[in-house]
Amino acid sequence: MRGWINVVSVYPIPGGLKNFQEITVVRIENTSTLVVRDAKGKDWTVNSIHVGVGEEHEFFENGRHLWLPESDPRVLDHLEQDLREELARGPHPELRLQFTAGIRKRRHVLRRNGRRV
Repeated sequence: MRGWINVVSVYPIPGGLKNFQEITVVRIENTSTLVVRDAKGKDWTVNSIHVGVGEEHEFFENGRHLWLPESDPRVLDHLEQDLREELARGPHPELRLQFTAGIRKRRHVLRRNGRRV
């Protein structure tokens, strides 16, 4: 299964892995540990909290409440629009770190789904 490394400050990742690095899940060791493989073929043991395999997004369309995969064009269009608007608005002075993290995450989701950002 294709996935990405997500750095969570509470749990360290092995040196050599980077945030948003693409990986392949090789196997599940237990409920909290996965073995993943990087593009060079090296296997790493990581906490499952560090592996993202995609997301679903809540979407409302014609009065219907839907959950759509992040790869759905409607979701990607919405994320692009939201990103443009947020960048134009800029961060609230007290929320600069959250703003930066949100921008980085949206860009990553768009890129991993083939959108140029």
